[in-house]
Amino acid sequence: MWDIPEKDWKYLRSLEPILLDRLCRRILGRIEAKIEQGGGEGKAHETYLAVFRLVQRSDRTVGKCFDDWRRSNVFQKLLALIHENLITDEELAPLSDETGQRVRAWRECVGGTGLPRRRVPPTDSGDH
Repeated sequence: MWDIPEKDWKYLRSLEPILLDRLCRRILGRIEAKIEQGGGEGKAHETYLAVFRLVQRSDRTVGKCFDDWRRSNVFQKLLALIHENLITDEELAPLSDETGQRVRAWRECVGGTGLPRRRVPPTDSGDH
């Protein structure tokens, strides 16, 4: 179900170091911004904690997108890359029609944003 054609697997494997570098640069930029924002006398520990939390969250993203790349799970990794805006439409273009259709179907299911749709509970109007 999650397998993709061999050609797509080889192509995505060739992109993996580029995409990982892109994510790491993004994370490092966020860390730099946290450090710049946190300056000031007596604020070093607060800045450290903010950076620490950012690194923890970022590590989960790195894992979701890059840990254990195998052909059998690379489609899930591809969806995570799309969700995190790490792969461009131009980089997706060379994928096979089959994989492209699956990506488009996933995007349609999540509303084209890369984020899962959430059901909005009905509002209680108070008329019982």
